[in-house]
Amino acid sequence: MEFTVAITGASGSIYAQRTLIHMAASGVVERINLIMSEAATTVARVELGADLRGADNTRINQWLGLAPDSKLVHLQRLDNMAARPSSGSHPQEGMVVVPCSMGTLGA
Repeated sequence: MEFTVAITGASGSIYAQRTLIHMAASGVVERINLIMSEAATTVARVELGADLRGADNTRINQWLGLAPDSKLVHLQRLDNMAARPSSGSHPQEGMVVVPCSMGTLGA
């Protein structure tokens, strides 16, 4: 199964981290397309002490407690319109926006 996880700049970075950890441990998720806003990296630093600015897959894997060479999480740039999850026709099981403020949900 493939999912996309978007991390916003809303308070609650721990929810995003735990969601990703549980998805990784599930044994059924084969790929996670991860998209983070710039504000999300700032909030993660403030709330969790995690420096995710300019993160690459290795740093994301470290943040989630995965092997450094794990291919489960694929970090996608927010402005990459050619990324797999950008296409409405790309097959995946779903998308999670976490944390998600009511403003983000409404938009």
